[in-house]
Amino acid sequence: MVFTNRVPTTAMRGFGVTSVSMAVELHMTRVAEVLGISPWELRLKNANRIGDTTANRVAMQDPSTVPVTLAPPRGWASSLDPEYRSMTAERRSGKLLPEHLVVQQAPEGVHVLSNGGGGA
Repeated sequence: MVFTNRVPTTAMRGFGVTSVSMAVELHMTRVAEVLGISPWELRLKNANRIGDTTANRVAMQDPSTVPVTLAPPRGWASSLDPEYRSMTAERRSGKLLPEHLVVQQAPEGVHVLSNGGGGA
């Protein structure tokens, strides 16, 4: 795999998606600056993990957001707190699963939520 400044999308994935991706990433960086935190830490805190659900209630089974965010070379991740350097795509727990996200977690093995939430 080669890291470039090119977004891996084509017309088959939807026209204009690269423009939206750039706008979202720029906005996340600006939000991090206002909050006074690392833009990488903000991305990792909000990265998709196993069991997280999408807006249409599909449960993430194998999200790649965390490993891809931590993948760039040159040891840049060494500047992150150990909590962030050791993150994985595993299910959220502890302080990574705030109360307002508990009902949005899909039970293990569930692919689509039918009741609007993961709670019983």
